Amino acid sequence: MYTADVIERNRANYDLFIHVVMSSGLSAASFQAAENVRKQYEKIVPVINVDSRQAINGVGSVLLGIIDLIKTSPDLSVDELEAACQQIVENTFSWFVFSDLEYLYRGGRIGKAQSLMGSVLHIIPLLGLMGDEKEGIVLAQGKARTFRQINDMIINQIKAKMQEKSVTTIKRAITLQGYGDKNKEAIAEFMEKIKTLPCSEIIHGEGGLVDAVYCGPGAYGISILL
Repeated sequence: MYTADVIERNRANYDLFIHVVMSSGLSAASFQAAENVRKQYEKIVPVINVDSRQAINGVGSVLLGIIDLIKTSPDLSVDELEAACQQIVENTFSWFVFSDLEYLYRGGRIGKAQSLMGSVLHIIPLLGLMGDEKEGIVLAQGKARTFRQINDMIINQIKAKMQEKSVTTIKRAITLQGYGDKNKEAIAEFMEKIKTLPCSEIIHGEGGLVDAVYCGPGAYGISILL
């Protein structure tokens, strides 16, 4: 496994490794493989596997949050660091807009019934990965007839989550787009709406080839760390 290779090459230079993993609720095999590596090295060097409960830009949100943590609190013990990483996971939230859920279904991330929801009812579903949900699975967050309604729904849900967590400013937001030319106007409108949120940092992310297989054309979204 690639993780084991990285640890083996660098274990003489570091006293701890932190591995941020895609949600085990979406890929149990990936997290189990990471755990196997951790056990392999448990008497040699400590390895913390962080189940991000996220995917795509959400994993990035957790990773950057942990990097911030290490920079600001370099003297934490392994146990303290592990607990702090968990807090970052539980304060990371992502919303995704997919024009066609068939790609998620083909990729094994949702069931057939869920994939049919949008096409049969002619609605746009809003999906999310909520860090405070232990299952770490894709959950329906709402639905609408237009992208403008969906965009407003995301903004309102972000504001509601901020209120729930008693947060006045988002630490970091990572947007997601770049899956072809579809929905360009909706995406542009969404990016403008993001600017109205109180946020310390906004990173605009571009989709990759691997996640494009699951997202499909015209997908977009956002992940926030509170």
